[in-house]
Amino acid sequence: GITIMSLSVSSSGSISSSSSSSTTTRCRCKVLWSTQSGRAKACSRRLLRILKEEYGNVSVESKFMFDDDPALLSPSDDDDETILWILMVSTTGDGEHCDSIQTTWKSLLVRSLSKKLLRHVKFALFCLGDRAYGKQFCAAGRKLGTRLVQLGAQPFCDVGYGDDGTPNGGVFCE
Repeated sequence: GITIMSLSVSSSGSISSSSSSSTTTRCRCKVLWSTQSGRAKACSRRLLRILKEEYGNVSVESKFMFDDDPALLSPSDDDDETILWILMVSTTGDGEHCDSIQTTWKSLLVRSLSKKLLRHVKFALFCLGDRAYGKQFCAAGRKLGTRLVQLGAQPFCDVGYGDDGTPNGGVFCE
């Protein structure tokens, strides 16, 4: 069957998604980035401008580097709430995470974390890297996406990729 879904963003920053096969769900939105050079932050700012142009006066709950969001891994007590994370993740060095996500990444790797910790999270992931690094291209973002799913988060859409080694950023989806 085909499910038709629409996404709406209210002026208070809440996002509602509805589909032909489900009821409307309340959703909070966070835009998070990890960056070494500032590109992921610039992408996040551009995304926010696009959302405002498209949906009007959008205000998003938080716009942080990962390590600057103290409540990021706090579980939600509201079973009817969904949190949408829009993630811009740069890869640095040989497939490594940037400095601005190191603390969060170490916290995510703790083995005792519940496999349901992020059950209320849906995420849209855009990875930035350079294809010149071969198999390490966007490795940090791919690792993050895998770990989020292991902790119960659900992808909201296909992962997007940006290639820093091309003139237009080589934006594409998998």
